[in-house]
Amino acid sequence: MTTSLRKSSSPRSSYKSLKTSEDDVSSIKGAHIPTSAAASDDNNNNNNNNNNSNSNQSSSRSVSSSSSPSSSAETKTRAERLADKIQALLWVSIATAVGWYLDLPMTLLTDLRIHRTPFNIATVLFMINLVLVSYLGIYLPKVVGIHDSSAWDAYCPRVIPIMTFNGIVCGILAVRSLWPVWGFLTPFIFGLEFFGVLYAMHFVPWI
Repeated sequence: MTTSLRKSSSPRSSYKSLKTSEDDVSSIKGAHIPTSAAASDDNNNNNNNNNNSNSNQSSSRSVSSSSSPSSSAETKTRAERLADKIQALLWVSIATAVGWYLDLPMTLLTDLRIHRTPFNIATVLFMINLVLVSYLGIYLPKVVGIHDSSAWDAYCPRVIPIMTFNGIVCGILAVRSLWPVWGFLTPFIFGLEFFGVLYAMHFVPWI
């Protein structure tokens, strides 16, 4: 009897030992799970840090690359301004020399060969254009505070078309009225004087 009871109890004890061993294995696995999760979290944090460092490097590179063209653009604008001043000085010098050679002020005031009616109309149109140029170059930046020429179309859209129309009509009437004085050279002389007056605006500081 005792032997039979021992034989019958031996499978139960083996089952219990297997069960305890399985519990130990599961507990060991459960203990390893958080470590693997922590390792994955560490990897994710490292990846995020690497991405942030890469983004910072790329942003710094973009800032440096954007700053270098701006410096080149500044030097380019300075060179362009210098070239514009030299060109304006050349046109003003040519217009002044031609006007001095032809004695232009006395010719326009006293020469009897000039057709006075179209000449007077051309003079009025020219004065209107001077007033409009003063409006755009002095009044708007100094009084209104508009320094960008692109805002003219929104603030005063009719000024540029009026100046264009006045300039065309003034040129035609001036050439017609002065033709008896200089003949076929009249358009060239008028063109030189017109560009001389136009480029003289480059030497006004606020225009």
